Amino acid sequence: MALPAQRRSPDSAEQFPVGARPHEGYIPMVTNDIIALIANVALTLSFIVAVVFGITQVRAASRDRRERLTLEALRNFETRDFAELMQYINSHTIPSSSQWLAQRISKRMQDEPRKPYYEKAS
Repeated sequence: MALPAQRRSPDSAEQFPVGARPHEGYIPMVTNDIIALIANVALTLSFIVAVVFGITQVRAASRDRRERLTLEALRNFETRDFAELMQYINSHTIPSSSQWLAQRISKRMQDEPRKPYYEKAS
């Protein structure tokens, strides 16, 4: 009686080096699987790069906005009105208490009574 011919499985010993046997149910990767794996890795890497790039752009925009705000504040300090106000503050004495300031304001109000806003100036 002749033995039936053995079928060769795709994971026969000729495909693997000596001592390396695949586990049961092993299916070798085909070209499509390799291409899909490479595409998935490339997609993941591009996503990570995009996130890092986005974070750096947000930080750069924040830094730029802060710099523009600082420059605008400095430009406002360089106006003639600001210089006049600084000269006034430096050349006059500052009141020692809020009572003195309130007395000064009330005296000024008595010296120059203002007309109500609804009356027209003549």
